[in-house]
Amino acid sequence: MKLTPSIRAFICVLAAALCLECKLMAGEHSDLSRSLTKLGYEQIELRRTDENRLFLFARVNGRKRSCLVDTGWSFTTVSTNTSARFTRSNIIDRLELGGVVFTNQSVVTQDIRVNGQPASFDIVLGCDFFLAHHAILDCANHRLYIHRNPLTLDEAALLKKKLTDSGRVSTSMKQRNPPAMTVAAQLNGRATEFLVDSGAVWSCFDRKVAREFKLHLTPSPNQISSVVVAEKKNFKVTSVRELTLEGYKITAVNMAVLSLADWGFGPDGKLFPDVSGILGGADLIASSAVIDFSSMKLWLRSEH
Repeated sequence: MKLTPSIRAFICVLAAALCLECKLMAGEHSDLSRSLTKLGYEQIELRRTDENRLFLFARVNGRKRSCLVDTGWSFTTVSTNTSARFTRSNIIDRLELGGVVFTNQSVVTQDIRVNGQPASFDIVLGCDFFLAHHAILDCANHRLYIHRNPLTLDEAALLKKKLTDSGRVSTSMKQRNPPAMTVAAQLNGRATEFLVDSGAVWSCFDRKVAREFKLHLTPSPNQISSVVVAEKKNFKVTSVRELTLEGYKITAVNMAVLSLADWGFGPDGKLFPDVSGILGGADLIASSAVIDFSSMKLWLRSEH
């Protein structure tokens, strides 16, 4: 196809805009990283999979193991194959995450499988870990920050100012039992609640509540895999006009719609029946989410 001068000019402008956005993101990350380091945080670099999951290669008692970073997972878990090498039951004597070392880390043991097959990860860092270590998860920049002690009031104020100055707004998170973080939301003007889940590929909504909210559903040829459910699940798709979290608006959100009862959510769920949705990795990354487990705040960029 022959490009006209106007099309070439448009492509050049678009490329320049994308380049500027990347530079701004890199500059912002560097600035946030320096600020958190000054506050005593230790930084752990993560990777991002094609499915919007965050992970790293850790060392468990000296052995290299793949590690999923999952805010929607309650308890830090190791596979049975990995735990078989422990000298003490349900204790990792030495857990290395990048250059950050943890000793005597409590875990639970599970045969971790997806669709009946061994999962691609050996250990899952869960919500209990993030809470215990006053963690901050920077979703878009693939960084996990750890603080050995609770922040002082002055340090917390400096952190709040830094995140506000970066163009983010905060919404309050609620800690659940077993450990999980949720946020109150308005979906197309109707009240609901979402799990903050960096391990979910997409944002999801319960099928029964979607019908109650009269959302338009479109069939999807795809299926969802999960450690919780033995087989793949069919789902439908909806495009939500507006999702609001304490005044912060996310527009045109695409969500998978299926019964969340197997995960313990939705009106038929036994765990959190008042939680109707999951705020997944794709939207957390797109909103430049910073999840602060110390202040119980979810910070999202006001322009995205």
